[in-house]
Amino acid sequence: MDWQRLILIGGILLVSLMLLTEWALFKEQLREQARAQAWSGAPGAPEPPAATASPPTGELPDAVAPFPLASEPGAGALPSLSQDLPGYGEPMRDELTGTEYIQVETDALKLTISLEGGDIVRASLPGYRRTLDRPEPLTLLDQSPVHTYVAQSGLIGRDGIDRAGQRPRFRSAASRHRLEDGQDNLRVDLVWEESSGLKVTKRFELERGSHLVQVRYLIDNRSDQDWQANLFAQLKRDGTPVDSGFT
Repeated sequence: MDWQRLILIGGILLVSLMLLTEWALFKEQLREQARAQAWSGAPGAPEPPAATASPPTGELPDAVAPFPLASEPGAGALPSLSQDLPGYGEPMRDELTGTEYIQVETDALKLTISLEGGDIVRASLPGYRRTLDRPEPLTLLDQSPVHTYVAQSGLIGRDGIDRAGQRPRFRSAASRHRLEDGQDNLRVDLVWEESSGLKVTKRFELERGSHLVQVRYLIDNRSDQDWQANLFAQLKRDGTPVDSGFT
């Protein structure tokens, strides 16, 4: 009887494995169809998946709005990280949303930072290929029509400048910040001020050969009122695989 029991158990395991394999293939087919429809901008295409990392409280801001589909008339897509931008001048601007962006580049990192809240909306590693047969840099963070994976940080609380649906609009001294030869450190300051006398500087600090990005807030309160806020930081992403080929 033992061999009959073994055959029965083996048959159950084989059927279970086949069902799991078919279910995985079915889910992947659905995912690929959704990506293809979203990328083509075809009528009836599904919206990009909602971010899965929901804020723990209502005070945290929503995820940054996705860039418009490239197929939409007048859609403004961010330029490639490899594009040569002037060192100074106006930041990159999305004509549809009005959001502005700057680029930060070291020998180890290339970043795109939104001046709407100061979020890192794109990050890549110039020293690493996506795959052996694809020479473009490996993408870590990205915001695109079909993908959301961004690093957010801000100030919330009683006097915080980051609120749900309302992010501070920072300004930057340059549209591109680059670690030059002979430099070991790069500091990028985003500044926000209000008429009451409050000045907030969001500072990004990077080092040569390092993938670490340090973020500091410098508060200059020249008003006659006490000021109080708390720091928040979070990664916002949807369910699309990180290296989906659309980044």
